[in-house]
Amino acid sequence: MPTEKRLSIFIAHPSDLLTNCQPHGDGLVAYEFINRLAERGHHLYVMADKIALSDQPHHNVKLYPANIKSENILVRRISYLAQLRKTFKQVLAEHDIDIIHQLNPVVPGITLALTGLEQSRPVVLGPIVSKDPAPSGNAVRESKKLSKKALLSLQQMQASTLLAVTPAADNRLFLSKSAARKMFYITHGIDANLFNTASTDSFDTTAPKILFIGKVTYYKGIFVLLEAFEKILQFCPSCQLSIAGSFQKDADEVRARIDGMACKSQISLLGVVPRDDIPELIQASSVVCVPSFYEPFGMVALEAMACGIPVGGSDCGGLHYLIPEEGGQLVQPKEPGELAEALLKIVQSPDLQQKMGHYNRTLVEKEYDWKEVINKLENAYYSSIAE
Repeated sequence: MPTEKRLSIFIAHPSDLLTNCQPHGDGLVAYEFINRLAERGHHLYVMADKIALSDQPHHNVKLYPANIKSENILVRRISYLAQLRKTFKQVLAEHDIDIIHQLNPVVPGITLALTGLEQSRPVVLGPIVSKDPAPSGNAVRESKKLSKKALLSLQQMQASTLLAVTPAADNRLFLSKSAARKMFYITHGIDANLFNTASTDSFDTTAPKILFIGKVTYYKGIFVLLEAFEKILQFCPSCQLSIAGSFQKDADEVRARIDGMACKSQISLLGVVPRDDIPELIQASSVVCVPSFYEPFGMVALEAMACGIPVGGSDCGGLHYLIPEEGGQLVQPKEPGELAEALLKIVQSPDLQQKMGHYNRTLVEKEYDWKEVINKLENAYYSSIAE
């Protein structure tokens, strides 16, 4: 169990956007890590590129905004590195720092900017998520991947501790097996009070609802889901599909596809749903579908599980480790027939929905509640300091 020692932690990079209110997965998770640590009594000094908070952070958190004006990605990154080193010197002049931590995503090269200043302070990276191993088919992008890999390798050599969210993230760890002592598996957490089972005591048997939440794009599997939905209606004609999230570059194609479907009246396009309304939206569904071609982790799936809802998703990346057999159905990506069969099995059986939902909720309370996650993170911190 964690000791009572309170730590001073310098967060070198929480996410490109640190937020508690915007639809930005990495930013929302980073905020929870920071806020939960602050509630434990730790002091956090956070250097952040962009910040969007609906209220003031915890009094144990001090923010250092980068305030970079340029929108050019390369300029922003170089400027951030320069400001990071300057800010860290300022923080060191005022506070004793125990730990340097770069949260996910572990942007290549960030902590290398502190080389020579970290001295004996442990450097922690992560929780690192997995990366889609499929080649991009673009020579320039593949060249950039190699450059990023080189920087990440240097960072991981420098780091005292590496945090990975699931074993799927092993494809982003470039050290030898002898460095296993550096490794901790720490998943992302969930607010089990906010995402709860308040409205899921019974499931709708007359018009079951499938819910999709996320970026409405080809890569997130939206076209696969639409084709699967047509197949589902052949056996469950009363089924409904709700699509929540921002439309990206495939917006016109998605809308045209839906307009051409005979069942378009049974499809609801909800757009971006306010963060506070998402739990109720999930609770009103029969199953949440995550048909992505690849998912580094799968926060939408975890939110559904916390609400006591079954999940149907692609058997890839973090979803392979997140969605349990007892709480959902995993199928091969890009296979509408398999997806339809899996979702149909769930929506046609209220008893199965109840059973899966109960299993998911119990699992979340045991392993994914933020209290348990922060316990593990504290243990990783103390181990780093002891090493």
